Amino acid sequence: MLFMRNEQRYTAGQKVLLSSVKWDKLSAEEKDLLRRCLLPRTKYLPRSDEEGREIALQMLDTEKYDAMFRLVEDICAQFGKLTCGWARGDEIWELYYSLRRKSSLLCRIGLALNVFYLVIPLNHAECERFEAERDKFPRMEIQWNYDMAPLRNGQKYAMFDVSDPAVLPYLFRLLSYKQKPKQSCKN
Repeated sequence: MLFMRNEQRYTAGQKVLLSSVKWDKLSAEEKDLLRRCLLPRTKYLPRSDEEGREIALQMLDTEKYDAMFRLVEDICAQFGKLTCGWARGDEIWELYYSLRRKSSLLCRIGLALNVFYLVIPLNHAECERFEAERDKFPRMEIQWNYDMAPLRNGQKYAMFDVSDPAVLPYLFRLLSYKQKPKQSCKN
């Protein structure tokens, strides 16, 4: 198992647990329970992309992990070369995967145990543009999440469940408010 590779993220109790576990004798249910116990207890900042991916795989099952990185690939395909990196979580999410163009944040993926959401920060001008076009977006999947989004530092942080592929074109449209898509990928 890949759990002891970076010992700094584990508490003393987690290290004792790891040293005594016989991985090959555990059932699938026991492995899942142990996976939950071994998640970082603080808002941990991964030291490398590899470590961030290990933690993400621990937090999400393989299917959700793969879906998350397919979404990242889709966003990069739409918006060109982006800089991606891990960031500490906050009161809502345990960990973030941020996508930036130059120094500008396009979006983040917020991760918690067994779930990830696309988080799109919208400034005042982007919010005004959305308000002008809000009837073109589905009420439950987009409008409601926008309306319930917390306001921090003058920006709305809208969070969207991406488990339904039908919502992705609307999310890409919202992202286009922040940055124009590549010429070959217009929506």
